[in-house]
Amino acid sequence: MNEEPNNVIDMTTYKPKKFVNPSTPVDNENTGGGSNMDDKYVTHKEFDGAMHNIDKHFDHIDTKFAEQTLSLYKAMISIGLGVIAILSFLITLVTFLK
Repeated sequence: MNEEPNNVIDMTTYKPKKFVNPSTPVDNENTGGGSNMDDKYVTHKEFDGAMHNIDKHFDHIDTKFAEQTLSLYKAMISIGLGVIAILSFLITLVTFLK
């Protein structure tokens, strides 16, 4: 029963996180987010590039939906015209057989 609980921190091996001064200017052209920023942050340039790539993919999907919608409309019109042609033929056939 000499085990330490999981929430106890061993201060002999503990290293505190590095302090980042928010008033220090940041180099926005650095791909790592600046010399004093962690890699979990991105610059506006990197963010805009990533968003542009995502937008390209959504535009591609939107184009596919538009093409499918147009094909669906064409199919509905074709079926409608076919039904009208068959009905007109049946009506004409019935009038001749009377």
